[in-house]
Amino acid sequence: MAKKKKHRVISLRTSHSVIYIPVTLLLGLFFLAFLTSRLYLPDDTPLLETPLHEYQQLDNSEYAIESWVYNPRDNRMEVAISISEESDAIAPDITYRVAEKTQVGSNTTNTLKIKEVFKDARNIILRIEDIPKKWTAVSVTLTYKDETLTNNKFDPEAIKRNENSVDESEETATELKLYCDYRTVKTDNSLKDKSANDYSKMVAKRNLDFQKTLLQELAQYMKLEEKKQKQLARDIEVLKEDMTYKVESEKADIQSLIESKLDQIETSKETISEYLQQKKMIQEKEKKLQEQMQQMGDSK
Repeated sequence: MAKKKKHRVISLRTSHSVIYIPVTLLLGLFFLAFLTSRLYLPDDTPLLETPLHEYQQLDNSEYAIESWVYNPRDNRMEVAISISEESDAIAPDITYRVAEKTQVGSNTTNTLKIKEVFKDARNIILRIEDIPKKWTAVSVTLTYKDETLTNNKFDPEAIKRNENSVDESEETATELKLYCDYRTVKTDNSLKDKSANDYSKMVAKRNLDFQKTLLQELAQYMKLEEKKQKQLARDIEVLKEDMTYKVESEKADIQSLIESKLDQIETSKETISEYLQQKKMIQEKEKKLQEQMQQMGDSK
């Protein structure tokens, strides 16, 4: 009988182990899944990026990001910035600073390097090097101040406010922060250094493509105006026919409506005339850019 009791005790302990071990393993798996969830779940933090081709105010000028390209193989970036044609030429004393979110957030020394590799009156191309492998967002600060500013704070609120830092004397803004997010940046493993001539050709081609886009838009606008004129002319003919069956008081109202539509036709013709002038100017720019690209091609 003593042996049987001993056997029962062992069986009871074994049955408890059978329950505890799977539960412990299951809890461990849940904990491991929680710790590694950021590796496979989508990043739902707000995007920190400045939209492309949208001009931002800096001093008395407006700047826009034309492209922001990242080379993960070499840990570098290339940022192309343009200045609007309505603005003055790019200031000669403009300076640049760069910061990466995770480094600033962890109080790590900023290791990023930034260099101006190309600049003309309306274009800047910057190269950023030593990008961390696990970067999340990069900010580039443009400033007109000559002195090097020690404040390299990564300020995501600036993009929400869509405004630049202004000093206490309420003078014109002298800083502009531009942002790039790892989730939306364009990647290119073949991104490499270019010569000044290659950068000039890249800028000229981009400007040429822009002029072609403007010409296409103008053509669409002129078609809409021509369509509008035809519809107004048809409306006038209908009104004239309708006048035959109206009394004098009604004819006066219809005549007033006809004159209003005639005025709209004249306004539309003036609009087309302005479009044609713009088209001529754009075609002249297009021709100069084509000649410029041809000359740069010959000077390889």
